[in-house]
Amino acid sequence: MPVSGSSDSPFLSVVVPAFNEAGKIAKDLGILFDYFDAQPYTTELIVVDDGSTDATHEVLASLQG
Repeated sequence: MPVSGSSDSPFLSVVVPAFNEAGKIAKDLGILFDYFDAQPYTTELIVVDDGSTDATHEVLASLQG
């Protein structure tokens, strides 16, 4: 069930804001990944890290596939 436009377009896009979430972001995103994997439509997850002072950026970089 693609949206209008390219067949590569995701059906659902989710934007997650993150600020100093290094201690829990991997677990939280894992829950979202599991949910998305169970859906019959294409999805994308966009995480926005706006100036975290902890290791949030490094954790997100390690999860990027």
